[in-house]
Amino acid sequence: MPGFRMPVHLHVREVQMLKYSHRPVRTDMFRRGNLNRWDIIGPAMLAAAFALSTALIFLA
Repeated sequence: MPGFRMPVHLHVREVQMLKYSHRPVRTDMFRRGNLNRWDIIGPAMLAAAFALSTALIFLA
């Protein structure tokens, strides 16, 4: 696109928002010792997708 220019710099407030807006990935696990439900559902979904794709490759 000819009219599009990438921003050269970010303002200080935007950098601070980017720095502090997301929480660390596994704070529940490390801080309190209990599992979040996505700690179980996420790997289970990955395993199911891998098993399904492997089965489709070998059955084709």
